[in-house]
Amino acid sequence: MDSPRVRKLPLLLAAIALFLLLVEAHFAFQRWLRIQQLKGGRAPQPPPAAAPAPRRGEAPSPAPGGTRSDDGPTRKRFRQGLADPAFLAPLRVLQRDMILSHYRVLLQDLGLSPEAREKFVQLLSRKQLEKTEAESAAFDRGLYGSGAVPLAITQAQQDVDQDIAGLLGPAGFDAYRHFETTDGLRSAIGRLQAKLEYTGEPLSDRAAEDLVRLLDAATPPQQRGGVTRFTGPSAEVAAGISPPLYGAILPENAGELLAPRLTPAQLRQWRDVVSAERDQLRLRALTFQSLRPPGATGEDGAEP
Repeated sequence: MDSPRVRKLPLLLAAIALFLLLVEAHFAFQRWLRIQQLKGGRAPQPPPAAAPAPRRGEAPSPAPGGTRSDDGPTRKRFRQGLADPAFLAPLRVLQRDMILSHYRVLLQDLGLSPEAREKFVQLLSRKQLEKTEAESAAFDRGLYGSGAVPLAITQAQQDVDQDIAGLLGPAGFDAYRHFETTDGLRSAIGRLQAKLEYTGEPLSDRAAEDLVRLLDAATPPQQRGGVTRFTGPSAEVAAGISPPLYGAILPENAGELLAPRLTPAQLRQWRDVVSAERDQLRLRALTFQSLRPPGATGEDGAEP
């Protein structure tokens, strides 16, 4: 009879092979970026003349083109690369890995066949790319900070959302929508899971989902969906060049709601999570305020 160690050997080899594949995809992506940077190298250009200071009572002029101030060379190269098959191949590997990890609980609950599961992963990858391209177009049009970016993303994702609904059916699509719109809360609970992972009181995925549902039920309707609403993460998040900020405004009584479900030690860790979550949302609000065009009052809640 095979020993347990021998029986585990194929799983170990499979895990090593997957790890090596992901490492190769990462370095292929980095090599592609470097090549594009070398191809696009140009002689240094003199800095543009400074715009005249606004008169008293005037609002400052927006940046030329209205692009976001953090849309740096890496992001631009990334978006240009979406038309290059050599770029898309490693990107799809990274997207697949991110999707299988991020949506693991949902994928278990949906109980899809292997073929349907693979199709769902492909549609989610496509939805990420639609978001990235819609953001890019909106930024180029100077819409960042005007409140129009979330609508532009939603419109760009309409077709892929319809395809997902057709694949999952009404019940499955409702489960997917709930998962996507509770992502901010799940991110906060995920931070609690990470803090508890190596303690004597870890939090299982199922217990975490129960806490997400509890917080979601106490969230006011206008605040449901957190930062990303129903748009999900972008392809830049999957590639690792944009941070996965799935923030959410936590219910005021979140601590009271969770107290009966957590031990005293877990509750202390939860208070640290709440403090970090509020700092993140405060920083995000200040960032939007600094990037918002003069006179704009909307907030783009679809980043990243």
